[in-house]
Amino acid sequence: MFLSDFGDEQTVRDVISSVNDSEKLAHAFSWLVQGNDELFDELSHGTFDELVDAIDTAYSLISVENFTRLSTLAKNVASLIAKQR
Repeated sequence: MFLSDFGDEQTVRDVISSVNDSEKLAHAFSWLVQGNDELFDELSHGTFDELVDAIDTAYSLISVENFTRLSTLAKNVASLIAKQR
């Protein structure tokens, strides 16, 4: 799925729902919570709606301030890596 595949989604929940694949959502939630695929098997037993609710709730708990700081840090690291010496 690419950003160009999205339609008129207005909320994060709409974007998550547009994935329309429980397996992909289980992988995504496992990575969001654990940082790897260790929880995938257990999460894959959840329904599509449960996974959408879980990811939406987890996303809402991410502080915008922390996200902005981490985003800036990631950009700086990428910039340092990309620069030739």
